[in-house]
Amino acid sequence: TPGADTPLTGGAQANHKVDWLLTLTDLAGNDGWTDSDGDISDNVLVTCTAASSCGGGEGQPAGRGAAYVVKIDQTVPSLKTDSTFTGHYWDTALSTPALAQDKATSIEVRFNDDIDATSVQGSDFKVTISSVDQTPTAAEVFSGSPASVFLTLATAMKTNDLPKVTIVGDITDSAGNKITAASLASITAKDSIKPGLTVTLSGGSSAANPGTVTKDAMTITIESDETITGDPAVEVFNTGSVSDKIIPAVNQGGNKWVATYAKGSSAAGTKSVRVIGTDTAGTIDGATNSTTKGNADSTNSAAIKFTLDFTAPTVALQTATTEDRQPFVVFVFSEAVVSIQQATTSGVDISAKLSASTDKTKYTYKATADMAVGTHTFVIQGTDDAGNKSAATTLTLTITERAKFELPLNPGWNLVSLRTDPVDPAINAVATPAGISTVIAYDPTAKDGPWVVATRGADGKLVGSLTTMDG
Repeated sequence: TPGADTPLTGGAQANHKVDWLLTLTDLAGNDGWTDSDGDISDNVLVTCTAASSCGGGEGQPAGRGAAYVVKIDQTVPSLKTDSTFTGHYWDTALSTPALAQDKATSIEVRFNDDIDATSVQGSDFKVTISSVDQTPTAAEVFSGSPASVFLTLATAMKTNDLPKVTIVGDITDSAGNKITAASLASITAKDSIKPGLTVTLSGGSSAANPGTVTKDAMTITIESDETITGDPAVEVFNTGSVSDKIIPAVNQGGNKWVATYAKGSSAAGTKSVRVIGTDTAGTIDGATNSTTKGNADSTNSAAIKFTLDFTAPTVALQTATTEDRQPFVVFVFSEAVVSIQQATTSGVDISAKLSASTDKTKYTYKATADMAVGTHTFVIQGTDDAGNKSAATTLTLTITERAKFELPLNPGWNLVSLRTDPVDPAINAVATPAGISTVIAYDPTAKDGPWVVATRGADGKLVGSLTTMDG
């Protein structure tokens, strides 16, 4: 720090920092010093013979505090070489705002000195892209990066645009030195926007979902919106981010590639695709223009994934034995089956009579007529979403004689209900004991209802408006 006159008198020393302090002496002769940091604990409390003997204090003589510093600046700022970037923006959404990359409507212009934020507006700049001029909608300076002006454009740039930035208005630095439109030449921004990649899956064996399900192969198509370095890197991962295989991407002309996944010895399950491409600008200002599409983790929201399934479904009957002569026959598959290739019983096609569960793991056939007591054979075959066919499977349903059911009755009136429909619901086939003289039922739909009655006549038969009994 100069110890005599301020640098203003030195001409060539005009752009320096000057420190200063004040000392006051009271009537008793006590000296006091100013202290710019307000911390008296690190001030020197004894007179030092040399700075090195002051024990790390602010300075000498005794009691002296930290100096105040004034920067004397008479230099007009200029644009820093190679320091204008597309895509750079000041991310105020972060807990600690910081410089960020890859915003297509933002350009950072760096100067070699702090800029007065109040002197800057969008109209002070002209941005030229492909011979078309536009005026930024905003020009901002942030306290965390005071030597940079961040321009906002109304129209997004392409990922490989290299706009020319020209100052067309007057801008001042924090000391008041003015940059005039005529004082600086235009500067071409560097590309700091990552390439845009599009990844599409197709060609799987599934008829309904060829881009997400396959039993063997999957085609991965990659397109870039600008030239990239070499071919994109393509890798497929198993569940848990474990690498399955790296696949070469074959250029199809221009900025399009195809990578073909083949099952080989890979395990079945969910596969996650990750593609990485870097543009020809490479690393700019310490950041690489590299884009990653997809994710190694199939549970990540950015994951691009498909299912590899090469196992054929199996099928069994939910119930193989029943007393019901008109049963529900339920075929249970080991996984969802999207189509039935065949379904027969005793050689008769029943495929059109099958109804599927919501998840398509169960298909139900309802007999519409009594089936004979004994063994009945069904043959069924289904195909899953990946195109794997189950074997044409023969299943056997056994219908047995229904065990007789007797309901004990007490003398007098009995309130009863039947646990199921009788084989023969006729009143005289159900209420067979001669001791049953009257049967009454409530039926609000009956013509003679709601109470319908049957009484036993001289011939031993129950007769009246109640003719049947149901479960």
